[in-house]
Amino acid sequence: MKYIIGLLAILLPILAGAQSPPVKPLAIGDKVPDITINNIINYQTTSFTTDGFKKPLLLDFFATYCSGCIAALPYFNSLQQEFKDSLQIVVVSGQPQSTIERLFQTNSLLTNNKLPFIASDTILHQLFPHHAIPHEVWIGADGIVKAITIADYVNKENLQKLIAGKPLYLPVKSDAQRYDSSLSLAGNASEGQSRILFQSTVTGFVNNAAPGITGTSLTVQGRYRRYYFINMTPVTLCMAALNYRFPLNRFVFEVQDPSKLVNIGKQHDWFLTHALSYEITLQEATPSGEVERHILNDIANATGLDIRIEKRQMPCYVLVRDQHTSLKDPATKGGKPDAVFISENGKPVYIHNGPVGGLIKAMNAGSFGKPQGIIIDESGYTSPVDIDLGAINIKNVHAVQKALAPYGFSIIHTSRLLDMIVVTDIHQQNK
Repeated sequence: MKYIIGLLAILLPILAGAQSPPVKPLAIGDKVPDITINNIINYQTTSFTTDGFKKPLLLDFFATYCSGCIAALPYFNSLQQEFKDSLQIVVVSGQPQSTIERLFQTNSLLTNNKLPFIASDTILHQLFPHHAIPHEVWIGADGIVKAITIADYVNKENLQKLIAGKPLYLPVKSDAQRYDSSLSLAGNASEGQSRILFQSTVTGFVNNAAPGITGTSLTVQGRYRRYYFINMTPVTLCMAALNYRFPLNRFVFEVQDPSKLVNIGKQHDWFLTHALSYEITLQEATPSGEVERHILNDIANATGLDIRIEKRQMPCYVLVRDQHTSLKDPATKGGKPDAVFISENGKPVYIHNGPVGGLIKAMNAGSFGKPQGIIIDESGYTSPVDIDLGAINIKNVHAVQKALAPYGFSIIHTSRLLDMIVVTDIHQQNK
């Protein structure tokens, strides 16, 4: 009876010999439904049901004319004996019982083989269609198809993962020849024909989405990450892809028609014509720098531009610290972090219990088409500060310099070799 329990939950509720409708093939991630299985040989019973299956199952599709199938049986049998009640290996054949029994009588490789065989099978072959054998189907204790592989991957290490409920990142054997040439590769992958290893797609404006949607998600298998950016300008898409490390004043535009890059007039019609939506799927372990390179290349290809990170000697302003000139201690006295960087109606600009880098970030922020000086923070001051700057315009570097001086900070005008985002017309680059 314990062996029957060890084989529960393979397939659909079908009575032996009854007529049944066509069965939809199962793929990795699908739940295996309940069924009654008959024609069991080399076993204590001749049938079992799948309504109480509690442990992992490996289905080994087999034929007596397949020498590789026969050669694998002694090894599979030894694995079965090692794992005993933790796992059940079942050999599945569409051949009649008499043919399989004859093999037991004539082939010494099956001596002392304790594996159960299913003879005259049709339903399992419909659920897991294939052409080449051996063909291995890995089913977890939860009844979910975990992997479909060639026999080479049936080993102690992988079976231990199956028993422990760990993910099986094994190459998928899919030789049912159901490729649909009318679908894209992504479309065939969604039909279970393959696993997407790398994919990127660029479209125009998406009508059913708001502007500026961004995010990431893991694929079902967990080894691949999808990054998406919906209804964005080419420039803001670049900024988002680079995790906003580059404000607009770190872009160098060497293009004849910049109006296609940013919606300067905030017009809805512009988005309909020029906005981009983009997604890319990469391996989860892909380094961030490589992710950024892929995204910039795809945006460049979609827009007909060359977009690259390039070091250039640039004029800039640099924030430095000289504590010997400090008249006021910038160190925070605590309290709720707060900051105001836009003076409205004469109200002061200030940082309370926050980083001075927040001021630098606000000074660098700007509008496309209105270049301003780049501000670099080389003060080395990372502790929270309390700084009151008064009712000033932070875009006025000299006003900020004067307001910061009592706190021992200076802003000097100089140049630095900086990473810049350079956007160039391809035809200009090739000249």
